[in-house]
Amino acid sequence: MSLLTPIRWGPMLAFGPTLLALLQSRREIYIEALGTAIKNSQEIIPVARPEYDHDALSQIIEGYMAMITEALEGRDPPEIATMYFETIIPSLVAAGERVDSMVHVTVGMMVLMADDVGRHVNPDIRATTMDWLSKFFATWVTRIISVKGGPVSSLRPLR
Repeated sequence: MSLLTPIRWGPMLAFGPTLLALLQSRREIYIEALGTAIKNSQEIIPVARPEYDHDALSQIIEGYMAMITEALEGRDPPEIATMYFETIIPSLVAAGERVDSMVHVTVGMMVLMADDVGRHVNPDIRATTMDWLSKFFATWVTRIISVKGGPVSSLRPLR
């Protein structure tokens, strides 16, 4: 069974377009936040890792945005997330990246991003957006953790 069991969710969630517009408008903030999360992680869990320049950080953020978009749209199957969790993450682990380091960076980035979204999203959709985002991020981290131990088939797709 695939790490991401497809579930058809239907059209984009109602708050999706507003959330995506906010995320895109804050893209540079998230690139900076990712650099901070990587630096902070390196202080706690030193690993051999290349320096990430703005272009590399931007590419990672584009991947985050693509997976968020895919989840909000309910794509079935979730091709980007499947590639990320079944190919990219395992290849990083095989190349020597530590799962705890990936989790540390990811959680740090997600905390910074969620805080920013919570402060800038329209108050009318804040509760719904933050609820969805917390589930999305928690599922994402759980999937990273599961890579080394194999698939966790009870998890639903990032949605």
